[in-house]
Amino acid sequence: MLTRLILAICASIIGVTSWAQESVLPYTYVEAGYVRGEATGVDSQGFRVKGSKALNDFVYVSASYVSVLSDDPRMSFNGVTINDDVEVDQLDFGIGVHTVLDEVPDFVAEINFVQTDASAGSESERESGYRGAIGFRLPGGENYEVLTMINHTRMGSDRETGFELGARMRVGESNWLGLGFNKTYDLEMFALDLRLEL
Repeated sequence: MLTRLILAICASIIGVTSWAQESVLPYTYVEAGYVRGEATGVDSQGFRVKGSKALNDFVYVSASYVSVLSDDPRMSFNGVTINDDVEVDQLDFGIGVHTVLDEVPDFVAEINFVQTDASAGSESERESGYRGAIGFRLPGGENYEVLTMINHTRMGSDRETGFELGARMRVGESNWLGLGFNKTYDLEMFALDLRLEL
């Protein structure tokens, strides 16, 4: 599935360059916020930061970092008996394309490198792979935005399909308050964050 998704994203890049329209939504911004949900199947909470930079009217690069800590100690990790909190850090960065379909919404396609680090006590594990995502960003006038994305992650021989849903409201000239849910590899998180347009 990831191979087909990558091919679709490459086709999107070729197609978008020929008929891209400028979006009313920002693609250069920074975000920071609180996240809560499950990491590796354990109730956890922490923070997330993200940055995006538009390279032109239809291509952008982005990076994000999530760090969460389990609410309660875990009794086992990688088959080893422990009694400690689990910390999960996930970093991803990549490139994306977007274009406007019939004025609204924005069609978005991304491909990202992903690295996940999980640790508990003296035990730790690192995995890396790739994630592709496609979806839509829908502006609601000048003050609202809705996001819906499907993602597919490959970590070695492991594969997982997830999704992201979110909504934003403008709370200042360049500030947006966001609420959403994101299911990706090892993480299922609700997020409350603030975006600053740059």
